[in-house]
Amino acid sequence: MDSVRQKLRPKHQLLVLKCYPRLPRNSTADVNPNGSELSYLLYYASTRRSKLQKVGTFLERKTTNDVYKAQSARVFVTLQILTALLENKVVGSANSFSLIAPYVLRTISGVLLNTNDISLIEASLRTWEVFCKHQDPATLAADHEYQELYELVVRQWSEFAYKSNTKKIGKSTTPVTVPDAVRLREAGLGAIKAVLVSDALSSEIGRQLSGTTPAILSNLRGENALYLSHLQAISQRNEEEEKENAMKRRQSLNTVRTDPGGNSFDSDARAAAGTVQDADKLAEEGVAIMALDCLKSMFETDDRAQVRSATNEVLKYLLRYQLDNRPETSVSQQAPPVNDWTSWAVKLFEILTACTAVQDRYILLVTAVESLTHLPVTLGPWAASAAHTFNRRYPSLRPKPHRIVCYGCPVGSCTAHPACASAKRSTPDVTHI
Repeated sequence: MDSVRQKLRPKHQLLVLKCYPRLPRNSTADVNPNGSELSYLLYYASTRRSKLQKVGTFLERKTTNDVYKAQSARVFVTLQILTALLENKVVGSANSFSLIAPYVLRTISGVLLNTNDISLIEASLRTWEVFCKHQDPATLAADHEYQELYELVVRQWSEFAYKSNTKKIGKSTTPVTVPDAVRLREAGLGAIKAVLVSDALSSEIGRQLSGTTPAILSNLRGENALYLSHLQAISQRNEEEEKENAMKRRQSLNTVRTDPGGNSFDSDARAAAGTVQDADKLAEEGVAIMALDCLKSMFETDDRAQVRSATNEVLKYLLRYQLDNRPETSVSQQAPPVNDWTSWAVKLFEILTACTAVQDRYILLVTAVESLTHLPVTLGPWAASAAHTFNRRYPSLRPKPHRIVCYGCPVGSCTAHPACASAKRSTPDVTHI
């Protein structure tokens, strides 16, 4: 029966199914698609562009079925097949990319929405990075349905990147553990970084800064400027180490330096000698550094419109969370006892200005001044309390109400105008002219 069913299948389905290796049911082993069969599938898709949509539809339906049945190994193979298709020179070109791109987006969206396996979400990140690398701005601007689908996937990644204590995945009703939440935030920030460095962001429709900026800044929030200074110092040290390692020759595994305890000098001493809480703090620090790198990539561009839009989103975030949501951080314990949220915001603005090109730094200042001029002038809690105390202690100095003067109304016949009649009832001191 199975042989007859296989013979009745279309050719593109047979080629796709041959790429899957034989594995036990619910296997969790790292798998790769069959090499020769995958090569033939790529040749078939590149020479017959009309079959790309059929291949994409079949892979989308198969992924939905495998995610529902918790067949993680098969979903791993499917994501690798999609990545190989996007990396193909013919399929990844502008003319062929638009044919398979919607199916790739729906496949990734289905995995992010329905799976309970964090490893599948991390595996989807590689496919998403390749997808953003080959993104076509013209297709994104022309097709409204495709644009909405793209924005949906970006929002899903942003939800994973947002720092929250009640993060859930798939159909689960219980929050994930702290290490799993860190993994989700790392995957979400990696996906946002892929969006920011892609060519699609250069178009006006492709701007997703309104959703990605709050997710990035939620991983950087602290009580004062000391927290951001600490992260900036670590980020600069990591960049210097990467430059030094790039200039060094490849080191043999037999010549890795170790201390008397057997630990490598290149490893982090805090991770080797710390407790579980120290490891969690170190992981949080790594996520915050990733968020800082994502934030820098917003401003390290020659597109002045992008710099202005990113500045507006940062200012909106600062206005929304300026006093209410200040989390406790491990570094804030060394800070002064005063909760200095203003210093954190000023330090953040300083970092963003340093990342922007010198000839474009005025954009940040002009945008900030324009935002401040449009804000309503309101009294803070301390000023309002002081004004109330002053009026209560010195009632004679309280300003008197203005006299209401009605022009054009005969004396004693104010009922003709409802506004004048209500004013006469509420304020007896009314003069009629």
